[in-house]
Amino acid sequence: MNGSIASPDVEGLEAFANRTDRAPAMFFVGREFEIAEIEGACQRALGSVKGSWKEKTAGETRIVQGAPGAGKSALLSHLRKCWAADDAAPDAVELDLSVLDSMHSLAEAIVKAVAPDRVQQFKQTVNENFDADAAVFGLRTGIATGMTLAPPYPSLDVVAEMLPPHEWKRPLSLMFDEAQDISSPQVRVLRPLHLAIHKLPVVPVLAGLANTRSVANARGLSRIADGATYTLAPLPDEDVVHAVEMLLDEFHVDRAGADIDWPAELATRSNGWPQHLTVSMQALARGLVEANGRLAKVDGRAVLVDGRKRRENYYWERVSDEMEDAKELVREVMRWLPDKGEPRGKVLAYIKATDAALPESGLPEGMTAKVFRGHLIGKGVLQSNGRGKLVCPIPSFHDFLMRGFEMAPEPDPKPLRRLPLRKRQTDGDRSVRFRSRETHEFHRN
Repeated sequence: MNGSIASPDVEGLEAFANRTDRAPAMFFVGREFEIAEIEGACQRALGSVKGSWKEKTAGETRIVQGAPGAGKSALLSHLRKCWAADDAAPDAVELDLSVLDSMHSLAEAIVKAVAPDRVQQFKQTVNENFDADAAVFGLRTGIATGMTLAPPYPSLDVVAEMLPPHEWKRPLSLMFDEAQDISSPQVRVLRPLHLAIHKLPVVPVLAGLANTRSVANARGLSRIADGATYTLAPLPDEDVVHAVEMLLDEFHVDRAGADIDWPAELATRSNGWPQHLTVSMQALARGLVEANGRLAKVDGRAVLVDGRKRRENYYWERVSDEMEDAKELVREVMRWLPDKGEPRGKVLAYIKATDAALPESGLPEGMTAKVFRGHLIGKGVLQSNGRGKLVCPIPSFHDFLMRGFEMAPEPDPKPLRRLPLRKRQTDGDRSVRFRSRETHEFHRN
């Protein structure tokens, strides 16, 4: 695939190898289903406002959830970048959850995203409404007349009046990361938008840990549409292979004489987990720097040891003090839990039974079995499979925990048969057009 005659970009490889886990994603593969679903929700919202969709699109809020490192933030970043280059695609803006602290800040954020030149008009309208309400509530120029009630904050009605249906050319997606931290008051601010009460073509997208949907439900975000929650699973091998191929092409790596099939090798080592793939690719990039961009000269064993160390760092970041206190309990639960998972209630019952059998390394002090199960979900140890069962989403993490927080031995690299790439050029496939048109990015949380 490397038909370029350019010299290897060693400086670029080194920069990639040194990127932090919070740096913008550089390579992106897969997630076509989630992309199409979120785009579809946005277009339905616009059609409902414009009248081309017969029903009100209530409950179109989308939830993207998964364990740390599943690629949630990277997916949002990819969507924003792709949509910004396409006039027919939705608008998008990433917002902090604090925007949901009041209806006023949410309304202003929408105006800023859609019509930034009208923010001053919005503020003036808000002030005028405030003055009118102040008269009703017995307030004059901010001086109370003895009443304890204050005028209400402006609602999304102000936005709906300022931006009537005929002015909307594109729908808007409001993206909130770390949404597992959303509070009940913030849900109350979001709910009118979620229920499409004001008939605005605006679709919230909440991204967070694997318990985000259950947290949102508990905080009062009801009537979420069926199929509107996407729990990110590992990438298929063909996508992983494609990501490594893009890395080698991007930096003009000299592949001549290489005897290790690195795309297939990293697909095996990463288990398809986006964060693991990223650090494995960074380890390969480090090896390529030392080999001056020549794949045949890379110290394969050193690359895999480096990647293993990076994965181990990721695992330990997932291990909480509570998990260390309950090390034996965690190990026994992981030994018992099959790859296909077990029902939530059965997992809870096993934690209770194992705790009773391990008095010296059972549940952390002050934690019930149910609370500890929720803690393991929040740390990415357990994740719903969408069918009523809890699984450990990362096979190698499962193995690490089952071994008592120890890494498995790292086998030597070996030549592998190249995994076939599926066809990636399909007319009319919007997500494929995005990937062929834009700089490729890869999932990173």
